[in-house]
Amino acid sequence: MSSIEKTSVDNPLIHAQKTVGTTAVQLTGQGNAIRGILVKALTDNEGTVYVGTSKVTTSNGFPLEGGDSIELEVSDPSKIYAVASDADQVIALVIL
Repeated sequence: MSSIEKTSVDNPLIHAQKTVGTTAVQLTGQGNAIRGILVKALTDNEGTVYVGTSKVTTSNGFPLEGGDSIELEVSDPSKIYAVASDADQVIALVIL
């Protein structure tokens, strides 16, 4: 028999999908996180999404191909940006 553990969440869950192109964009304006931010490139993406600071480029960012994800331990998710190798790449994010 499996059991379900109830968890109390003090902050509301914040999640979104964002289209990323060849110009760096801020992933969220939300500035508070308990653990950080989880970013996943959707599997339908044909290009690569690069994650980093406001100065992220396709040459210096952390690459995420379709289906890849990264969890970043940051207290201010609004400082995370992304840029893509091609237009119209989509990422999903959850602020933890």
